[in-house]
Amino acid sequence: MKEKYEQFLKDNPTLWRYMSLDKFIDLLSSESLFFTGIGNYSKTDPSEGLIPIKAQKILLDRNYKITLSKIEASEKELDDESKKFLLRLDQLRIKHAMKSWAVSCWHKNEIESEAMWRLYSDTNKGIAIKTDFASLAYSLGMANEDLEGLFCDKVEYIDFNEHDIPPWEISENAIRPKYKSKNFEHENEFRFFKKNEINLRSQSSKDVGCINTFFDNIDKQM
Repeated sequence: MKEKYEQFLKDNPTLWRYMSLDKFIDLLSSESLFFTGIGNYSKTDPSEGLIPIKAQKILLDRNYKITLSKIEASEKELDDESKKFLLRLDQLRIKHAMKSWAVSCWHKNEIESEAMWRLYSDTNKGIAIKTDFASLAYSLGMANEDLEGLFCDKVEYIDFNEHDIPPWEISENAIRPKYKSKNFEHENEFRFFKKNEINLRSQSSKDVGCINTFFDNIDKQM
């Protein structure tokens, strides 16, 4: 992840955030960047936060074998109900690993996007914040070597049924909310994300940063 961070700093892409006026006022008053629980996006995109299906199956099979070894039992010794119960436990564990993230979503583009205005401004009353990766990362303290648990990446738009990922990414610790369906490719999204363990029920958390450091241009659409 450090190598990616350094590459993003070098490339320093332009990032946009389109939002309603109410959300912008909250941003100013709280001086906090709101991170939304990934589960909040499930209604519009059920695949949010998930890893590809093939990777899920590999991970489930691996975890199931580990569970069997921990209880010192072989599959032959278990009845069908016990097998289903253990599989269900492992499924829930993997789902928790995929859904226990909070994200801050940005649009990566060198120019303003009319489509993003239509999607994310509120009935022609909205704000567009224009910044760059370095400014935003600095405001979140990502340059601090002691800061742990805050990540960033470009979203990959995939076919969840067919996509393969590298073997080293198929583990609970390696799961990141960086995949979305190809249906959303137009969003060209860049994400900052962190674990949302403390507040899983309400699916929200905040990271305080100096917001003035990432305001480049603010465009209004009234």
